[in-house]
Amino acid sequence: MNILNQSIQLNGQTIKEINNVIDTDSSIVLFDSYTGEKIIDIAPSHGQLITIKSGGASTTKQFAPTLNNKFCYLVSDIKYNDSQTDEIISLATEIPLVLTSGIFIGEFAFLNPNNYENAYFLWDYSDKILRSASYTGATSDRPMSISFSDNAGRCGIDYGVKSKPTRFQFVVNGQIQKDTGYVGLNTQENYDDLIAAGVLPSEISLSSPYNGNVNNGTGQIITVKNTGVLNASVVVSSPFSTSSWSITKINPYTTSFSINPIKDNTPCGKSTTNTYYHNGSNLTPVVGDVVYSASNVVFNGESLNYFIGNNIFINIGNNGIVTNIDDCYSKGPFAVPYIYEGDLVYSTNGPIKRPVNAIGDPTSWTLVSAVPTSQSIYSNGVWNIDGNTPKGDYVITINATNSLGVSPNKTINVSVPDLALTRPVEIDIKDIHYDTTGICSASGKVITTMFFSGPDKFQQLPSKGSFIYYDSEGLRPFNGGGFWYHQAEVALKISAIGSVIDTYDCSGITTTTTTTTTVPAGTYYNARSCIDPSVEITLLDTASQGIVVGNVVKTAVDFNCWTILSVVSARYPYKLIVSSATKHASCSACNSQSTTTTTTTTTTAPTFTSFSLATNATSKSAYNSCVFASPSYAAHYHNGTSTLPIAGDFVYTNSNGTTPLKGDFKWYIMLNAVKYAVNISDTGQVINVIACSTATTTTTTTTIPLRKCIATRCDNNAITQILSYTSLDILGVGTVVNDANRNCYTITTATTTGTAFSNIKSIYKFCSDCLPSTTTTSSTTSTTSTSTTSTTTSTTTMAPGRGYILDFLELKASKCDTGVVAEYFTDGQIFVDVLYTDREMTRVAPAGIYKLVVNNQGACWDDGGFQTWSSPFSCV
Repeated sequence: MNILNQSIQLNGQTIKEINNVIDTDSSIVLFDSYTGEKIIDIAPSHGQLITIKSGGASTTKQFAPTLNNKFCYLVSDIKYNDSQTDEIISLATEIPLVLTSGIFIGEFAFLNPNNYENAYFLWDYSDKILRSASYTGATSDRPMSISFSDNAGRCGIDYGVKSKPTRFQFVVNGQIQKDTGYVGLNTQENYDDLIAAGVLPSEISLSSPYNGNVNNGTGQIITVKNTGVLNASVVVSSPFSTSSWSITKINPYTTSFSINPIKDNTPCGKSTTNTYYHNGSNLTPVVGDVVYSASNVVFNGESLNYFIGNNIFINIGNNGIVTNIDDCYSKGPFAVPYIYEGDLVYSTNGPIKRPVNAIGDPTSWTLVSAVPTSQSIYSNGVWNIDGNTPKGDYVITINATNSLGVSPNKTINVSVPDLALTRPVEIDIKDIHYDTTGICSASGKVITTMFFSGPDKFQQLPSKGSFIYYDSEGLRPFNGGGFWYHQAEVALKISAIGSVIDTYDCSGITTTTTTTTTVPAGTYYNARSCIDPSVEITLLDTASQGIVVGNVVKTAVDFNCWTILSVVSARYPYKLIVSSATKHASCSACNSQSTTTTTTTTTTAPTFTSFSLATNATSKSAYNSCVFASPSYAAHYHNGTSTLPIAGDFVYTNSNGTTPLKGDFKWYIMLNAVKYAVNISDTGQVINVIACSTATTTTTTTTIPLRKCIATRCDNNAITQILSYTSLDILGVGTVVNDANRNCYTITTATTTGTAFSNIKSIYKFCSDCLPSTTTTSSTTSTTSTSTTSTTTSTTTMAPGRGYILDFLELKASKCDTGVVAEYFTDGQIFVDVLYTDREMTRVAPAGIYKLVVNNQGACWDDGGFQTWSSPFSCV
């Protein structure tokens, strides 16, 4: 059950608190006047300002716009129930929001011009990934729905951990398909914090050893799908309030390649003629990939061979699956070897003892490099991995040679994990110690074989963070009660849940990491990570490069950036600073520099698009930002594909996208010829984009004038009157108008002076449009009714009206106050003709004060119930 704190308030009325408890399975909170939960004494009128809120101190599930939560409302002549929330949301109007003091607030003008009886207000708490998602704060197994289109191919998510370790799980049909474990920067502090939060060591995927050198918090989860919609979910977990992460959806895609699709089973000697597609991860398809002749069209290969270039052909089955790959040769190869071996993981499926996957008839093999150098898993083109292979992670780089030359180098990652859940350890669990006094003595000890699991899957003895069990399956944790226990090589302090919370070796040195007696010469520094400012480590400069406090430098191997905080004494652990280090002035300058890895591959930063954003024009509404007098634009950057960011993109303050803009859910102004208001979250995610008025940028400071003209009655040319109207423009001679007395006239003199007989109500093209279709008299009331209906029908079938962005206030309000901004329509001139709320001009606007957003000129509409304009004014 989740506690949700919500409220709704009509302008001029008291706040209605709606604090609820809802089932975790229900993500939509629906309130209306007839079904579901009832809002007592809520009867909003058309045009009335409504404020809704979500959040508060006791809320257990926070409203999250960055997870695509939203406020919306619907007015309808249909009565829905709470089982129809999806349909309501599909029809509802989304309400723009802002964050104020931890509470999300949405203000909107309630529009109900047809006086429908059913009003629905929805707080949509359903977490979903549409284009992207992000969050700051603790999340406990928070699932987000994600849906992939009909297209076949590879799809999934890009994920990024911005601070504390976070876990991402990809779930299909209730089954976890991919699980990253907790990933992020591999500091000892991060590992200890996870253990303290109750996370099991088996769930932690930080790179060991925990020295702050490796950040595996950025990556992808990829799955392969066939045609048809794939509905899945992504579960994100992090126990830390400072956790921050982002996800971007990867839509289904395939990779194009060249092929000759002739089905004669003689591939060699041909050239490629067609572009086909495959769902694999390589440039060309390999065994197991599916080949498509067009988007979503599986190629029926009929188990024949097809040429794909570079003297290589593949065999494709009836289901499009590649079953074999080979090269074209007769009396020898036609090309250098091609190694298509993928990464390997030793498992319970059995030994891996076979040749390396390659074509081109290799005659010899070269081991270019191996980590570790003393490895036994590979020799001369053959794998040799079994249960006796030393446990660990290996990186093998090889190439192959034939009579035509040497293949490109191929790097293959090999993992040989310890498949045992636990490892045995001899501990005296009978004799407890309150401290380490006498704990190293073996006298009188009764040894019991226990079992442990540790943070390092290859370790042979427990360490801090390990768990101690009675059984090898790890089902019965040992309750150590927080006491010390003897173990021959390292004494252990074990908690009530079986975790090792401290260690002590028998030389009397407390250790949490392996220690070495000699430290290298050089200058040691305390430094802060540019990736995660909460992380500080020791850096070593062995080259006396003159690095001082405040410099930002890169570390060797991983080329991460660190800010130098102070000079410290020699210590372990440490990380080496690159030789010939560039001393940067800031993290952004350091991060923007491309680096070259030890394999001489240049690392190129992703491309981000520059755009103009005014950060001094922030406000709690799009309107207030749009009308800000002097926006000051500065270059910002986004990861989208358009010129300006759209909802779901992320905004950054630097060109390489390492520093998201902390937007705090405020509205900003961005510019690209015209202005747009953009709402940006605390993670930099764009929540909403609204175009500012694109009307003329020339503003006038003159009051809208009262104009007068001479007009002749359409039904009696003998009657001529002076008519008045308020407008910036002059109505021309020949214009047909209708006055407040519902008489029709043709203007004969555009301007005049004198006392007006009446004021103009609306404009028509011809007298026939204005006049009733049947002449009315006082004695033919039924004919009058028919005529009126005929006239109304004529009006509703006219072409769509011209739109204006107007600020609406109730008639009793002060004219120059800020009201509710919306688009309104008229078939003629503003402040002259009838005002409507819809472009089809079927719903007349409510009585009130209206002023143009572009120049703050306005007038009163329908004051007195005659559907006329009056009292023009200017707020300039």
